[in-house]
Amino acid sequence: IITEMGHVLKEKKVLSNSTLSYFICVYWQIITEKGHVLKAKKVLFCTGAFTEFKKFDPLKKLKIQVNKETAAMLRISEEEKDRLSSMPTLLMFRNDLADMPAAAKGAYILPPIKYPDGHWYLKIGHLGTQRNPEVGTLEEIKEWYYSDGDQEVLDKYSRFLIDIIPGLKVKEVTGKTCITCDSPSDLPYIDRISPTVTVAVVGNGRGATICDEVGRIAAELSLTGKWNSELPPKLFEAIFA
Repeated sequence: IITEMGHVLKEKKVLSNSTLSYFICVYWQIITEKGHVLKAKKVLFCTGAFTEFKKFDPLKKLKIQVNKETAAMLRISEEEKDRLSSMPTLLMFRNDLADMPAAAKGAYILPPIKYPDGHWYLKIGHLGTQRNPEVGTLEEIKEWYYSDGDQEVLDKYSRFLIDIIPGLKVKEVTGKTCITCDSPSDLPYIDRISPTVTVAVVGNGRGATICDEVGRIAAELSLTGKWNSELPPKLFEAIFA
């Protein structure tokens, strides 16, 4: 829960016989689900897919489509990791791929990465959208994260990755679910919607690629009100529903 607190009444002479009264918000009060209270003069929303499904008093409803995504995780040995040590990140588009899942535009492939379980994995996921991808409630998000994802995506992409890497030895294939957000502009929202409230949400499926720069721009915008990028701020203005 985020609420506006500590209003201070100000008065300003407009004409000799009239006075304009207005309020200034001194701070925001943030109450977490466990009841912890935080106070801040400024708030930067980086709330991802949950932006649409949580109540944030200062933030009006944004135009965001929340989508289901599935990636295939191929566990490999230390020896395979060493053999593939020079492998780059790959983007492959539909014209180069056979037997794509429905609606997919292509695939992204990540080189071996060590995950918190101590194992090394290759990761492949689809570009584009899945069948019936949109999520409408917080409960649907929770159910999706607890699921194994889209089995068609898992089967076809894992087979594809095994086929294109000569001699690839895979110990196990598992699915990984996630949620992405899309905007009408196909760009993130990075916008200071009031002197004390800034948003940095929506990655359009590319959040991991752009997150560092989005965070830098948004943090500076929130603190100083200044846009520090060669890209025009109008491109990233929030679009409200």
